[in-house]
This record gives sequence, structure tokens and C-alpha cells, in this order.
Amino acid sequence: MTPLRARILLAATIFTASTMVVGSPAVGRSHPFAFKRVEIASLDAQYPVTDATPTPEPSLSPEVTASPAEAEPSATPTPTTAPKASSSPVSTPTPQPQDCVVVKVETLSDKTLAELTAQTVRHVETYRATYYDIYGFTRQQIVDQMNRCGPDYRGQSNKGLTLISMQYGYWLTSSNGQCAVDRYVTHRNVDIFYPRWNDGPSSSQDLRTRWTNYDKSMVVHEEGHRAHGAQTAQKVTDYFDALPSYASCSDVSARVEVDVPAIINSMDIMGQQYDAQTGSGNTQLIYPNVLSD
Repeated sequence: MTPLRARILLAATIFTASTMVVGSPAVGRSHPFAFKRVEIASLDAQYPVTDATPTPEPSLSPEVTASPAEAEPSATPTPTTAPKASSSPVSTPTPQPQDCVVVKVETLSDKTLAELTAQTVRHVETYRATYYDIYGFTRQQIVDQMNRCGPDYRGQSNKGLTLISMQYGYWLTSSNGQCAVDRYVTHRNVDIFYPRWNDGPSSSQDLRTRWTNYDKSMVVHEEGHRAHGAQTAQKVTDYFDALPSYASCSDVSARVEVDVPAIINSMDIMGQQYDAQTGSGNTQLIYPNVLSD
């Protein structure tokens, strides 16, 4: 499990009616979609030999005749049978795919202070799916290219990857010697990286079916991680709605800057529990797929 990546950036702007404090703890999690790898000994059977010569029947051994001294007189000598020529089948080599290009892990930019201030709804998600192209005519070739060209996060290669960052902002107002949160917003960026197989005309229907099943399985798993962002935003909402007033605005900020980052960082725990429950996606696999027999 990749360690939690977290940072906290604080900025403050004073308004005439209220104070806005913006916190930006960003959480990035690696989700390798680490299905159990199935070692495949040979896939040549998927590509039938088209120019093979039928295997000939076994040749007959020549008859043994007696030496002239032992042979009985015979008007016609017994002919011998010459062995038949045999040939070995010619196998068609498995075609080699073109090389894949390692995907570059780039994430969406955080919102600016002005953009958060202008946000009129409590929660906003910006989502982007990034696809990296892979090629292959066999299951092993496809898996090898995912392992080689999939997104790298902190030195760990992944077939699929989900990265979530979350920002929040809140406005404070004072009245009758008490300070409380007047308004708040959250914004989260969700980046998911998926493989995209470019099948060729020679790809078998079985391989296409296996890829479709694998692709659907990966989407289900990564969308599960994406949902953690929405659940976390709801937890932030519940927190702010229940937050009491304090004697000073600095007391409110001090409380919020401890509690809200802890809520956002809980996505890491949610991800670990989710991966443990699903076997990092193994229990969500649709069969057959490119990783199964």
C-alpha cells in the first residue's frame, strides 16, 4: 500500500463581513489494481497453424530376407519397401505488438482562492480519466505492456491508478462575542488512469471478451475509490454543520485545521479497507479475463 501523501496549505483573506480561511490537504493514493498474476506458459494455441502439413503415417520397416545360402529357391525375389519421407509441421510465429509509451502521471490543478470563493455550491468534483495505450496479440503481451507502461506513482508501477486531492474553504462570522462558520465549500480533483488496449484484426474473439471483462472490472474497482472522495466530502459537511461557535475566530480555525485534515486523510484508511475487502480488485474480476486461464 502506497503511503499517504498529504500537504496542508493555508491562506487567509480578510473581508469586511467575514474571514475566509482556505485549507488544501491533498491526498494521493496508489491503487495498483493488483490482481493475482496468472503465469501463462504458452499462448501459441490461440494462433492455429495454417500452413502445417498433415503428419504422415508411420513408415513400414523393410522386410528381412534370408541370405543366398539359406534362401529357398524362388522364381521371384521378395521386394523390399523403402521408408516414406516425413516432414515436420511449420508453426506460425506469434506476431509481436508495437511498443507502448509509459504514461506520464499528471494531475488536475488545484483551484485558486478566487475560484473557491466564487463556488456557489458546497461540493464540486472535477473528474478526469487518462488512458494509456497498450498493444498485444496474447494475454501475456497485454499484461506485460500494462506492467511496463502503466502509471508509476512513487516508484510503484500500476495497471490502474486513482489520485484524489481535496480543498476546502470556510467563512467565519462574529456575533455577540462568539465566532462561528458562516459558509464553507469543498472541491476535489479526481484523476484515474486506465489502460486502453488497441486490438488488431488478428485478435481472437476470446481475447476481446477477456479484455472487455477485465476493463469493466477495473472501472468498478477504481470507481469504488472515487466514491471515497464523495463520502469524505459528506463527512466534511457533517462536521461543519455540527461545529459549535467559539469565543474567538482563532479558536474556530485552530479546531478546524486539526479536524478537517484528519477527515480528509481518512480516505487513506477507507482505501486500505476497500482493497482488503476486494483483494485489491480480485473479488471484482469478471471471468474470463486477460489475467485468468
